[in-house]
Amino acid sequence: MERKAQAGGGTSLLVSGAALAAWAVGVLLCLQFSLLPAAALFLGFLLLGLALRLWGERAIRHVTLTVNCPQPHIFPGQTLTLSYTLNNNKLLPLLWLDLTQNGPETNCFRPDPAFEPYHEAGMSPDAPASLRQTFAFVGSYQSLTLESRWQGVHRGIYRIEHLAACSGDGFGLVQREQSLPAAQMPTLAVYPRLVEVDLSPFLTNQWDCDAGQHGFMEDNTVLRGNREYMPGDNWKAINWRMAAREQGLPVNLYETIRPRAIRFILDGESFCTIRQPASETDSSSEEKAPSSGENAALLEEALEILGSLLLGLSARQMSLSLSLPRSRRFRAMTLTAASGDDVSDLLFHLAGYDCAELPVPEEAQKTDVSPFLPSLFPEDVIPAEGSVWLITRSGRHLPANLLARLRPGQVHLVCARDWESAARTGFSALPLESLRKGGRQ
Repeated sequence: MERKAQAGGGTSLLVSGAALAAWAVGVLLCLQFSLLPAAALFLGFLLLGLALRLWGERAIRHVTLTVNCPQPHIFPGQTLTLSYTLNNNKLLPLLWLDLTQNGPETNCFRPDPAFEPYHEAGMSPDAPASLRQTFAFVGSYQSLTLESRWQGVHRGIYRIEHLAACSGDGFGLVQREQSLPAAQMPTLAVYPRLVEVDLSPFLTNQWDCDAGQHGFMEDNTVLRGNREYMPGDNWKAINWRMAAREQGLPVNLYETIRPRAIRFILDGESFCTIRQPASETDSSSEEKAPSSGENAALLEEALEILGSLLLGLSARQMSLSLSLPRSRRFRAMTLTAASGDDVSDLLFHLAGYDCAELPVPEEAQKTDVSPFLPSLFPEDVIPAEGSVWLITRSGRHLPANLLARLRPGQVHLVCARDWESAARTGFSALPLESLRKGGRQ
């Protein structure tokens, strides 16, 4: 069907301005030569074309479209619901209506089966397919509500950049669309996959000893007050002086102090393909150059562990921040979540992170470094206080410019590969897989 062949607004050549003018000229010529049957035929085509043009132009008018998503950000395997509402606020019914939107670029979501994928004319077959759902009839002043379920597949961001209701005449020769304003289009995200992580290195490191419950400790030098003893209270907190004066059995309440803040820094560009020296790429070498697929898998593992750490430490009331380098989607930035705050913004930017991969100029390239420029961090990447955990790919290729700006003892390196090399140079380093409970799965 022709209506299916074209997406969005359009007018068939059969009812175009040139075709209508040709029918009108045919009517005049037939009347000039007294060809009344032919004139009637051309007049019929002209009137039909005008009627279809008028119908198609006015069909989508006064049709409103809204979309709502109560939970736009989910984890892989979870499902979100998109609720579309279409209102035909006029007497003229719609014989057909298409709901169209752009599809996810990275297949991070699995669309509702009710949507039909299609490629618009002129688009590359490799381009993301658009999505369409067709409705046969929408009556006068009718409201139509559609709930669509989308499943999260893997990490990524899906920006709905084009969402429109398309309709026209009954033959589909004239089509017009009503687009949703960009400000009203939701942005959907699939967070990095959650894994079980070991939080003990972060909790014990705060005080160089075992931290208190949920990462808090009590300062025994600051007394906030006291209250009557309750079952389960620590007997060490009982105020024995007041108890000796027969003032009951009061329990001292001390000021609760918070552990120092934790800053995570992701050295994203280190996970891009790294060139190895000629001696290392020789067939006799035990270590081979990593493939882009291996580096992509390491980056996903790092993001999964990092996202899980953020959630786990946030539940223990830690004050967290995250510095991300420039990426394909975002500028370099530092995101902060105070103790007790939601870390959804941090997880959202992890969902959309993708290496920028800015190439090094050929004249400056070396055989023993990455062909891409190092990670470009924001100016506030170095925190004024607290510990820093730098996540990088290899302990052999550390971001020297960044490490030179950190105070000794402030940084802890988490290396996906060759963490021993970093430890031998005096850094506090540990392998990335050690933060996952049970190791790599």
